[in-house]
Amino acid sequence: MCIIIQGKPNDITKKILKNAYQNNENGFGLMYLKNKKVISERIYPKGFKSIKKLFNKHRNETDNIALHFRLCTNGEKTRYNSHPFNVFNKEFKYQMSLMHNSPTLPCAFIDKKYSDTYYFVKQFLNPVLTKNINLIKRKDFKETLEKIINVESESKILLLDNFQNKFTFLGTWYDYNKLKVSNNYGLRETITYGNYWNYGSGYGVPSKNNITEILKDKQQNDNEKTLFPPDPTEKNSRFSSYKDDKIYNIEREELQSQYEEMIEILENGDTQQIMEELGKKPVLYAKLLKAYFHDNNQLTTDNDIKDLINEKTIKTYG
Repeated sequence: MCIIIQGKPNDITKKILKNAYQNNENGFGLMYLKNKKVISERIYPKGFKSIKKLFNKHRNETDNIALHFRLCTNGEKTRYNSHPFNVFNKEFKYQMSLMHNSPTLPCAFIDKKYSDTYYFVKQFLNPVLTKNINLIKRKDFKETLEKIINVESESKILLLDNFQNKFTFLGTWYDYNKLKVSNNYGLRETITYGNYWNYGSGYGVPSKNNITEILKDKQQNDNEKTLFPPDPTEKNSRFSSYKDDKIYNIEREELQSQYEEMIEILENGDTQQIMEELGKKPVLYAKLLKAYFHDNNQLTTDNDIKDLINEKTIKTYG
């Protein structure tokens, strides 16, 4: 469900960029202050080279930058839904840009091609702050704004304006290697099983016929390292990464059996069976569902089941 990274450009390594993109490949943008102006640019990346090119274009222009990597939960996968968004109209005296991280913000969807962030800016933030930009300095306004953005789901917002000439952080943020990040899982390295399962790469999920080949091709690491330890304070901590802790020490045969059972249920199970399994292995199923449903490579043509799964996994957890 996206990730925002903020800090010094020199602390943002190629590995950080790559991991963030592999987990959130549906949009990229950046923002910073220069000569009391907000500089922002966004793209719909064609690949990781597009990310590096845009970052390198701006990295030497500032010593304090914010990056946004988008994972689409609503709205089309296009440049105009990439972040940051301009809060004010061009004729307004000041500039403000916004980045957002969560499954959804409270808004009224008018056209499905635009995202929740687009409508939140246009319907709420723009009219309120255009009328009184001084509100952004008030603690009580920012506390109220935090409550509003958390109505639908736990949300993080990063604002940058040339009225205060600084970043404004809303929501719970994390420290990582001298940087601030909006969540503690979006920079983890993806788990790859040969050439068949690479989260974000579009290869998809292995079928029952090639699981044995995959397991031979890639040895399971029983003590896989991650960039972040689990955060016990995270509200959705059971869904805070794209893998289940239970898989770390199981035998390869058991792992193969689990995948076969999961694929069998997704192919042939009814709604009740699927929802029961989602509760048991939410993160492993998130991988499967992301590849099949979110990327339109579907196992089933049952739209009711597909919509229910999308609602439970993407809208609720991101």
